[in-house]
Amino acid sequence: ALHPEARVLIEQRMRDVAAEQGVPFEPERADNVHRLQMGVFPEGAQIIPNPYNKIPGFFVRDVHFVPGFPVMAWPMVEWVLDTRYRHLH
Repeated sequence: ALHPEARVLIEQRMRDVAAEQGVPFEPERADNVHRLQMGVFPEGAQIIPNPYNKIPGFFVRDVHFVPGFPVMAWPMVEWVLDTRYRHLH
């Protein structure tokens, strides 16, 4: 299901990109609707924040999903380690 917090973050990213390009944000445009698929997670999933571009990862219990691009994945994995596994440092 589309995670409600992921939807907000993805829409904010789309608004940011539109503003950077000097065009109006059109949420109903086909490509923008398609981008919301990046926020479809298993029910009960929780967000892993993405400081690089706001498109979140997610986790379910102790299984974590982040993008494959290191520039995005590394800070997200750091967040997981610092937030969820601090006791293991």
